[in-house]
Amino acid sequence: MYSMIFISTQIESFVSSWGAVCIPQSYESEDGNISGFIIPIGWEKELTARGIEFEVIEIDESSE
Repeated sequence: MYSMIFISTQIESFVSSWGAVCIPQSYESEDGNISGFIIPIGWEKELTARGIEFEVIEIDESSE
């Protein structure tokens, strides 16, 4: 299980203040209940500064 930043609306890719490129990847949960875009943890301040709403989600890819 790991954490990712989830954004419910599509945003354009952008360059951070430290020079990294943020490229959101489309995401749909296995049960189909959540769909949107994800980016790695660490972009919180950049998203907040740009007025982009997000939440942190846990993703579990273990096969049971």
